[in-house]
Amino acid sequence: MRLAVLGGSYNPIHIGHLLLAETVCRSCGYDTIAFIPAFLSPFKDGHTGCSPDDRVAMVQLAIADNPAFYCECCEIERQGISYTIDTLRFLAEKYPQREGKIGLVMGDDLLAGLDSWHEAAHLTDYADIIVGNRVNGGITAPDPIAPISSAARHESGNTPESRAPLPQRIGGYTGTGVSAGGIPYITIANALLPVSSSSIRAAITEKKAWRYLVPPAVYTYIIEHNLYE
Repeated sequence: MRLAVLGGSYNPIHIGHLLLAETVCRSCGYDTIAFIPAFLSPFKDGHTGCSPDDRVAMVQLAIADNPAFYCECCEIERQGISYTIDTLRFLAEKYPQREGKIGLVMGDDLLAGLDSWHEAAHLTDYADIIVGNRVNGGITAPDPIAPISSAARHESGNTPESRAPLPQRIGGYTGTGVSAGGIPYITIANALLPVSSSSIRAAITEKKAWRYLVPPAVYTYIIEHNLYE
């Protein structure tokens, strides 16, 4: 199994999250995408408008019809601040028979602050970082064919595949880059949808149109539970 993870507040989950996950599956060849709702993001004061159980329920409803997707509740169960490095270590132990490293999927809006993440230098011990379009509409990589540093190789470091640069191990990439702190990543060409969880919450509060920005089951859940009103 090739596993990738897509974490977030999911407050609420929306079609942009789902499209990014499907792009990673189809373009990069991952078998499984774990959607991981954060209990408390280190970059946010809190998750207003609904409970952690609500956010988990909405994720489960949104992905119910796709066997390649599943909801991983480890951060909700762990509680406290949700650090990505802790989740990667947990998943590495949970799935010891996975093929290669875990794919850590994020939007380009998070890239600038990546070096400030908790134990950021150790992220690539466990994960290949995959950056998708979210706000920029495309990422210009320093060199689309440059080899990635040893920090981005497989944990074993013993096989030809594990010694290969990221582009040789992950298909569907559009380029590679290295953060200011030296963290390597690849970029993918997912469609850019102008939708965010915060804009959906604002639209609900302001009685504006938002219904078709979320899956139908999520829309029904929000209405039935009077979320974000």
